Amino acid sequence: ACNGESLKKEDVKGFAVLVAPLLVSAGEQNVQYREVMASCALELARLARTSCPPALAEAAEARLAAAKASAEKEEGDNGQEEDALQECLAVLSREEEVAEASAETSAEAAALPAEAEGVVEERAAPVQQALALPYVAKA
Repeated sequence: ACNGESLKKEDVKGFAVLVAPLLVSAGEQNVQYREVMASCALELARLARTSCPPALAEAAEARLAAAKASAEKEEGDNGQEEDALQECLAVLSREEEVAEASAETSAEAAALPAEAEGVVEERAAPVQQALALPYVAKA
């Protein structure tokens, strides 16, 4: 992702591993730094959420909790950091929802053949019987 190149999906994991600890410690920095780090986490999640390690979501959750717990807002803080962190967590949790839904669908699909087997045999019986009848040509 240097020299004007775009970040590739295969690079996301490496960057996410580096961004996570920076995101946790971002509270010690100025508002612009915190917004940039939150935006980085969000863009990594958007680009390849399946490549993001759990540490990124954990860091985003921790930073969001700290930001919400902060009693006073710094000058120039318009909530952009919190918005980016919330969206990052939403993007990352979507993958978990998709994975859970996929697992449920797979389990249901695995159960279908056993249930459908009896139905297929029931419906096939009349056809098999008809096929067993001798062919009579009409004159």
